Amino acid sequence: MNDAPSPSDDQPASPLPARVRYLPGRGIVADIVEDESGISSELVEKVMGSCAVKAPVSAVVGGAMGYAFGAFFGSGVNNMEHLNPDAPKISNWQHVKNGFRDANTRGLRMGRGFALAGGVYVACECVVEKGRGKADIWNALYGGCLAGAVLAGKSGPTGIAMGCGGFALFSGAIEVFMME
Repeated sequence: MNDAPSPSDDQPASPLPARVRYLPGRGIVADIVEDESGISSELVEKVMGSCAVKAPVSAVVGGAMGYAFGAFFGSGVNNMEHLNPDAPKISNWQHVKNGFRDANTRGLRMGRGFALAGGVYVACECVVEKGRGKADIWNALYGGCLAGAVLAGKSGPTGIAMGCGGFALFSGAIEVFMME
């Protein structure tokens, strides 16, 4: 006996297995099916859809990406002391060690920034989405504005307004780009 749902007029037949379906407007959704461990896919979807999980996960991923960018793009930027004729002569091995030390320092600095920005943005967007009850581009704009304002909180009213507008525009542009 086949457990797959029969296709109806409003839902096209899906080449995906019966556990996973594509619903227009909602994307790919999983049916409530327990796996061997007894954990239902509905529970996993509910936990991963929680703002309390999304924000820290985004912060960790953003921190890792920021560290990689900082270490890659920042290595060797300030390692030009060998061009100064008055600089003390050091070995090539010391140059390599200094380069790795600089890369680590820059990676940690960028990692912290990316983790903070990613965590705050995802938390703001998630709260806005839960509050509005809709999933559309306006969540990215409102969440971006809120996150930009929070991140620029120490810079006064003008900085907060600029942070709100800039982060909202950037978030909206990324959302439009990802939709296409």
